[in-house]
This record gives sequence, structure tokens and C-alpha cells, in this order.
Amino acid sequence: MAKGRSRGLRLGVAHVARRSGSRLGPVHPLGALAAETGLAAEVTLDASPKSGTPGVIASFTFGPVAERVDALPAAERRRAVLDALTARFGPKAASPLEFIETAWWTEEWTRGCSMAHLPPGILTRYGPILREPMGRVHWAGTETATVSHGAIDGAVRSGQRAAAEILEAG
Repeated sequence: MAKGRSRGLRLGVAHVARRSGSRLGPVHPLGALAAETGLAAEVTLDASPKSGTPGVIASFTFGPVAERVDALPAAERRRAVLDALTARFGPKAASPLEFIETAWWTEEWTRGCSMAHLPPGILTRYGPILREPMGRVHWAGTETATVSHGAIDGAVRSGQRAAAEILEAG
């Protein structure tokens, strides 16, 4: 497998658009979570701090859509993402203060998307097994998190859990 690739399939791209003002709209209990397949911003999350300032929207693309979007020149890619965000959230999304992209498959340590995608029922059935130490080996990572599964927060929490297990085991 080529470095930075996951079997040749580009699994995820993250885009972050930051505004100098506040959130794009009122805070929903689930945040600004929205999804529509096929767009340059397939999944969006409100990643703003609790204060709402600055307003931050994180968007993600996956699989074939990520490949298609990644093939675009940088300016076209940015425009495609901002067009998708504007269609979803209105004109305030069209001109962010900052636009950051991460192509996960080029990251040395992730080499793919930001998390594993598992079929329905797998975490419910096998999730605790992912966290069980095997001898002196303790597992950590976003996939083993019990809170914020799939997010950096979950990865940090699972690392703290594994460190506590190791310290407790002596």
C-alpha cells in the first residue's frame, strides 16, 4: 500500500470554514449537523466554541466524492465547498475568514478518514472488546471511545483511559 493511501481509495477530506462573527444560526441541540451525499460538503458540523464566536463549520467528504473533489484545483475545490455550505446555511457561509482543508489519506498517522466506519450493531455488540487490554497491550483511539466516538475528543479520552489502566495495572 502506498504511503498515505488506504487501498487507493481516498476516504475523507475535512474542510473548516471560520467566520469572524458568530455562528451561522441558532444553536440546535445536536449542533449544525447536516448531511447530503454527493456534495463537496457531504457532512457538516458546527465546530464553534460554546460562546459561538468565532463561528466554525467543519465539513467532510468521503470515498468517491472525496476523490472527485480532491481532483479539482484548489480554488475550484474551495468554491465547491463554499457553494455547498452556502446552499445549506445561507449567504453568511460564502465568505469565511479562514478556510482549512485536510486530506486525511495524506496524513502519516491516519492514512485514511478520521475514524473507522463500522456496520450497524458492531459497536453495540463488540465495542467493549475493542477496549479490553490484551496482556500488557492497552488499546486507545477514537474507535475505542465511549464518548465522542470518531472525534479527536474521543481519541484523547480513550488515551487517558488507557493511561489510567496502565497506571492501575502497575
